[in-house]
Amino acid sequence: MTGLLYVRDGIPRFARLVRDGKPATIVAYGTSMTRFGGYLARLPAVLDGRSGNARIRLVNRGFRGFFTFAGAFRVADAVLPEAPDLVLLEFAHNDAEADALATIGPALDGIIAQVRAAFPACEFAFVYLAAPGAAVAGPTPAMRAHEAAARYYGFPSFDLATLSEALVSAGVAGWTAGELPALTRDGVHHSDEAADLIGIPFAAAFAELLEASHGSPAPAAPRPVRDLSLARTARVPVAALTKAGPWATGRPPNHDTRNCDAYDEEAAEPLVVQSAFRLRFEGTQVFLWAMGDGVLEVAVSGIAERFELEVRSGSEWSFHTISPRLAPGAHQLDAVALRLPLVLGDLFIVGGVSAGTEAPGVVK
Repeated sequence: MTGLLYVRDGIPRFARLVRDGKPATIVAYGTSMTRFGGYLARLPAVLDGRSGNARIRLVNRGFRGFFTFAGAFRVADAVLPEAPDLVLLEFAHNDAEADALATIGPALDGIIAQVRAAFPACEFAFVYLAAPGAAVAGPTPAMRAHEAAARYYGFPSFDLATLSEALVSAGVAGWTAGELPALTRDGVHHSDEAADLIGIPFAAAFAELLEASHGSPAPAAPRPVRDLSLARTARVPVAALTKAGPWATGRPPNHDTRNCDAYDEEAAEPLVVQSAFRLRFEGTQVFLWAMGDGVLEVAVSGIAERFELEVRSGSEWSFHTISPRLAPGAHQLDAVALRLPLVLGDLFIVGGVSAGTEAPGVVK
């Protein structure tokens, strides 16, 4: 990979909306790097200046601690309600662990399939960021995995990770506060200075992409999704499920400083051993956000053996597989607290929620 922008098939439909002065919506979907928006800061002004179209909406849907696989489970409530014309996907920054790397391909396919099912004409572009020093010798493994998908689908991509390393190497900026302008305020997230150092080149590259896409022919039929295993997902907060035993629900004490967006409004804490919750679902697997230093005993219908899920993340949220991979169909999952403390966030389901599950506000 060289350069900042890879046009590939471009975004001809979105570019045409901008050129014609019609309303258009961009959803920036990604990690906390998107949530806090440093690289996006200069994009609205450039879009307005280049297009004369003040009706372009830029919707920020960044989630702290998310990686591509987790992103596949929040499309229904984070992206689809905005009726996007273009989705910017920025998850490579957090795809560093082996498990996350292994699931990038299916997760990207799942995100694309879910968006296309609701908005077939929506276009996509990838945005790459990386931890300080991670891309100094070239693209990270996560960036390469995303690029493989970009090449297959013909999506544009923006390599802000290599740009960041080049700024540091050239002595234009440093990663943290010092004599040079800092790219980050905490060693990870963009500083105010990054709004210019990264945001201006990104906005200029986006304008370049629009120009390159203006002359493109009408979009061809999109390339088929490669893997549909995550084309249907659901999210259920444990706090909304019917439970046995006393539970506390609400915002944990570390809500304002949490490391992951593991829940929206309410988490659930079992107050005594043997407190339990039950989920009925249709699908193949379930995952859980949790924190604490406790143990859940899990039973799944059709599987004779129960197993224990140990959580050792203390005050940090962590992501866990709570069910084995199952044959497609209807299943019931029962979880019982064996050791405390535990705080439980959202359940992510590969599939959907079964009728009869008591879960107000469930996203299906």
